Amino acid sequence: MKKIIIPCLVIGLVLFFAPAKKASAVITEAEMDGDPMDNENHFIWDVMAQMQTPDDLDCEDVAEAALLAGGIPAENVAGPRDGACEGLASMRTNMESGMGQGDESVETNLWDATNWHSVENLYFEHSTGGVADGRIAFTIPIDFMSYNFMTFMMNFGNAMETGDGLIGLDADIVGGMAGYGAVLTMYNVDDFEDPEILVNGEEDTGGVVSGLVYDRDAHTITFNAAHFSTFEVVEGSSETPKISKVKIQKYISNSGETRLKFIISGDYFNKGTDVTLGGKEPLKISYKKGSKIVAFFKFHKIQKAQKPKMKLKVINGNTTKRYKNRILLKDIINLKLNELKIF
Repeated sequence: MKKIIIPCLVIGLVLFFAPAKKASAVITEAEMDGDPMDNENHFIWDVMAQMQTPDDLDCEDVAEAALLAGGIPAENVAGPRDGACEGLASMRTNMESGMGQGDESVETNLWDATNWHSVENLYFEHSTGGVADGRIAFTIPIDFMSYNFMTFMMNFGNAMETGDGLIGLDADIVGGMAGYGAVLTMYNVDDFEDPEILVNGEEDTGGVVSGLVYDRDAHTITFNAAHFSTFEVVEGSSETPKISKVKIQKYISNSGETRLKFIISGDYFNKGTDVTLGGKEPLKISYKKGSKIVAFFKFHKIQKAQKPKMKLKVINGNTTKRYKNRILLKDIINLKLNELKIF
């Protein structure tokens, strides 16, 4: 497992200002001195709120206006104004340098944004030795020049963890960003039949994970996360049924009734396994073994429902598996008697 390392990420904000005597104490010395990352009331945040990017050309005008409005005498403005703008002007360069040092690197689309107060689809992708191993993309516009997000980025190196089949952000460290939704991508994952995402090592019973997409060929898993946590991919529970093949036969019963026989092949079937077709329960289910069950339906009930496309589901308790192919009513109607056909 690797911790993402982004040294000197916001070093441009570590500014040092000499105490200034003021005619009015609207801006206090505490709001001018020291590291802005330790003080959310530092005047630099007011300056940044009026800029679209940290290297805006009008920084000096904005900073000077903020200082004068805060009661700083004109003769004392130059020092903090110049220190603030010099620090901000170097922030982009320092960040890019910090993200690309050593064997580990981070790619982002931040540099393409024209307004850092509303960065759409902001993402960070971590690589080791040139191989991507984790990606986080925010699902809402991000105010990158806010105190909260800068604090988040300062802690990013300790907050985000990646590894084979694991990606996490420590919500305790990221603070106010904990509730931000994101799309997470795991790279270099193992082969899975039915991948499942654990949240903090536990089954996701709260619906934190959604929209899971597994690309076996690319060895990637992408999913939506409602909030930050630690996510790990594992093979799905053995209680979850699997469907590999379905054969259907139309026949006449001893009572003269037309029926449908579904021979379902797969895995993790048991004597309590249930089956539905288009929401309809079968007449009966015959359990053969863990890899095969047979369900019988009355043809006239399926025909009467008049559903052109029907979902075939196999259910084990609280877990359900849907067959990848929809069962078409017209195909069942056109099925010849006693013909066994793969669907």
